[in-house]
Amino acid sequence: MCQDEGMQVLREAKREAGLESIATEIVAEVQAWSKAHPDAKWEELEEAVLKARQRFGERVLEWLVAEREATLPAVWGGAAV
Repeated sequence: MCQDEGMQVLREAKREAGLESIATEIVAEVQAWSKAHPDAKWEELEEAVLKARQRFGERVLEWLVAEREATLPAVWGGAAV
């Protein structure tokens, strides 16, 4: 394995760990909400899960943007800054 391949493997492992961490955190939030609201109706459960899905998407996007900013030059309007 050459150095570039090794770096790629490390980046992929870091990405996977980061995404798993976000997913684990969001699932824990949903579980905590569920325990705190044992009498929640179906609609309330659905709303809580949909909000969690939204937070997950936001966190993944933030994480990916930060990852790219760390490895690529920032581009605004087609020109590198």
